[in-house]
Amino acid sequence: MISCVLPAGAEAPAGLFPGRPRDIAARGLRKSFGRAEVLRGVDLDVPRGQAVALIGSNGAGKSTLLRCLMRLVEPCAGSVRILDREIGGMRTRELRSLRAQVGFVFQKHNLVPRLCALSNVLHGAQAREHSPRLWLQMLATDGNRLEALRCLEKVGLGHVAERRVDTLSGGQSQRVAIARALMQRPKIILADEPVASLDPQAGMEVMEIFLELIRREGITLVFTCHSLEQALRYSDRVIGLRGGVIELDAPSASLSEQSLRGIYASA
Repeated sequence: MISCVLPAGAEAPAGLFPGRPRDIAARGLRKSFGRAEVLRGVDLDVPRGQAVALIGSNGAGKSTLLRCLMRLVEPCAGSVRILDREIGGMRTRELRSLRAQVGFVFQKHNLVPRLCALSNVLHGAQAREHSPRLWLQMLATDGNRLEALRCLEKVGLGHVAERRVDTLSGGQSQRVAIARALMQRPKIILADEPVASLDPQAGMEVMEIFLELIRREGITLVFTCHSLEQALRYSDRVIGLRGGVIELDAPSASLSEQSLRGIYASA
């Protein structure tokens, strides 16, 4: 494991939020695709309200780890508890109910281009309420429409509510995707390279909004990124993956970009 010396008096990563329950607890996660072993026994604990950055080179297992946490891909071995519930043996309905409490934000926004921003945000409520009235803003109840508008306002886009998302910039589209995740009323957000497709300035703006929101709402955040600056600036803790195992796990305040570069060295 990469050497990481904490400053005198610094707490270990799991102690960053003492007394808070663990929203995520994984033990011995393994995942292979054919003969390629992508995760090789990963243990992970994330306390409620913590922001965790996952870093590592391409193929290190970052995205696979995120997906295994919610069984978007099935791990080959190991266990995962989300919000104090073991997900390994859950039936489809139970798993759907749990996923409704977890927001997903990915590099590809997965918005419906021909629909307006407000309608796209309304789709987030489908995780907790199955209704055709959530497909279009003109069909939505007053309560759901108002909540979706407030989610857009939280990301600074209340003024584009009725614009089609295919007319928005990349940064605006990603903020719509974040608003859609907020519409789920999530307790956890998992984000896979959420600003990788944006230019540096737009990426910083989106991450600033993202972090402010999760702080204000008390949401647990785990995100992957390749930018060491963003990993340090927008997280409480950095976890470095290399070759499918955790090579580094430390509070962000104890690290520097230089100390993180070793995680990208050849295994």
